[in-house]
Amino acid sequence: MPTLNGKGQASVLSNSQIDKLISIARSPYKQIFAVAAFTGCRISEAIQMTADRLDLELGQILFTETKNKVDRIVPLHPELVDILTKGNLPRSGWLFPSPKTSSHITRQVVSEELKLIAADLGYVGVSTHSFRRSLATNLYEKGIDLKSIASITGHQSLDKLSIYIDVSPQKQKTAILNLR
Repeated sequence: MPTLNGKGQASVLSNSQIDKLISIARSPYKQIFAVAAFTGCRISEAIQMTADRLDLELGQILFTETKNKVDRIVPLHPELVDILTKGNLPRSGWLFPSPKTSSHITRQVVSEELKLIAADLGYVGVSTHSFRRSLATNLYEKGIDLKSIASITGHQSLDKLSIYIDVSPQKQKTAILNLR
């Protein structure tokens, strides 16, 4: 569902919408989208990932190329481990290498692929940032506290994190009904 705040924020997707999107994406986009969806990382953090920062046996990923320059370790969901294991990813170097250069795949190429898939599925307002906003919102709606969500997404302040969370009309209604 697109946001209604007029701030141009990326749409928040439900878990089933994310699953559908990932299921029809081809490699390496499937794995990139899954990393972003299951860890709440920025797409730039996902595409700059090197193989030595991913530990499927321990079930964790280390983000070092972050916007705020603070490293963070995020546990891996079993579904993400499965997607990454089946993805035949490189064991060294870039996890998502560019087919044209010696660097990693570009954010623009990933964004274009996402737009094509989202359009095919009829999803409106979807961007690479939708994965980050969706993780924050979906965890919040499941009752996960903001501090835990911030530790996953790497937000330094709860104020910044709260911008990412989309409050549904149902959540608003529940809040009002719990008033008394």
